[in-house]
Amino acid sequence: MLTTVLVTLVLSGSAQPAMKTLGPETITLKVGHKFSTAEAHVRVQMLLDYWKSRFGVSQRWNGERVWVSGSIVGVDFDAILEVSDGQVQCESTDPGGMWRNFARDYVSRKLHKYLHPKYQEL
Repeated sequence: MLTTVLVTLVLSGSAQPAMKTLGPETITLKVGHKFSTAEAHVRVQMLLDYWKSRFGVSQRWNGERVWVSGSIVGVDFDAILEVSDGQVQCESTDPGGMWRNFARDYVSRKLHKYLHPKYQEL
């Protein structure tokens, strides 16, 4: 069966809440933005709302860090996304093999889309 996909943002220097660990094999993405942290948080939430409605992905926020878990396009994952000034960092479990590049590219495309200055919800 398919392993887990990625999504994790980690706030540097802040204590992590009691959450299960991602494991030794992870994928890390960093996507820059020009928004305030609050606006970037709203945009990441829009992406998470999409994933929840489309794939049933669960989320749990603690400050500017969100733990995400579920299955996207058939690939199970656990991830942490962290929103900060100038960037969103995502760390996710690595699905391995042929799914690694797909997972990295999919999440990167989605984060770039939702963090693009011209992106708006209809």
